[in-house]
Parts: sequence; C-alpha cells; structure tokens
Amino acid sequence: MNMLDKKVHHFFNNIKIRLGFYDWQLKEDAVPTEGMCYHNSKTITIGNKVKDYKYLILHEIAHINTCRFCNNAHNPQFWKEFECLLRKYLKRNLKNKDAKWRDFCLKGFQGYYKKCYQRY
Repeated sequence: MNMLDKKVHHFFNNIKIRLGFYDWQLKEDAVPTEGMCYHNSKTITIGNKVKDYKYLILHEIAHINTCRFCNNAHNPQFWKEFECLLRKYLKRNLKNKDAKWRDFCLKGFQGYYKKCYQRY
C-alpha cells in the first residue's frame, strides 16, 4: 500500500462518506491476513502487500454493515452486502475464490445462521 497510499485513502474516504461512516478510519498494517475490520475502534486495517485494495476495502466495509447479524462472519447478509457494494462501486462481481467461499458458507453454515441470526 505504500505506493498507492493516496489512492487507497482517497477511495476509502470517498466510499465511507457516501455510506455515512464518517468516523471510520483506514490504517496500513502488517497483518497476516489481507485486511481486518475492528468495530470497537472503527478501524479497517489493510496488509502492506495488498494488490486489489478497492476490492478488499469493500469487503471490509461489508462487515461494517452486517456485524449485527454475524459478529464479522461471512453469513448470507454479508455476501449480499459485499456483492451489492462491488456492483455499485466497482461494476464487477465476486472473484472466483470468493464465490466458492460464499457458496461454502451459505451451504455449510446455513442451518446455524438461520437458527441464530436470520430471525432479527
């Protein structure tokens, strides 16, 4: 993210203003995963080797909108939100690896999420 620092922050700030997440911030971090969303500190961190930062930022922003349903998990509400954000802001669909992960989550955890979270 060092080379893209201004572009990354510009994209993030543009999206957070459009969605009304004014008090959220973006930080670069040497996290082992590509990114993380921390609701307590209202911070999204991005690893320093991320290539598709726009895609990742939208992934983490989808967690902001769906945390009340799933405590940052990838449940049906998360995937619906993430796909909507991708179409709206990047005019694209999920990457193949994410589509496979979505399908696994929806099939593998369907009973659990339906029982615990979808009643809200």
